[in-house]
Amino acid sequence: MDVLLMYIEYNPALKAGLFFCLGACVGSFVTALHYRIPRKLNWSTDRSRCTSCHHTLGIRDLVPIASWLAMRGHCRYCGASISPRYPLIEVGFGLLFALISCL
Repeated sequence: MDVLLMYIEYNPALKAGLFFCLGACVGSFVTALHYRIPRKLNWSTDRSRCTSCHHTLGIRDLVPIASWLAMRGHCRYCGASISPRYPLIEVGFGLLFALISCL
């Protein structure tokens, strides 16, 4: 474990990439909270759903940034458009975390 941590510490690109992934996940969680809290939905136990057809989203539908790109910005189940706001927030958080990791 110590060798892995030392490798990450001395490889800034790897460190920034890991922090970008962590930030994208945090950004995804923030967008979920932003959607659920005003609608009084349970943010801790409810599953994510399509806002159009209300189909429960699977694991492959929830990968930050990659899912939106793979599905070309549309719901896998009903084809409704998904706002680019979601991946943009995830990218923003990812870049912020990566920048902080370089300080």
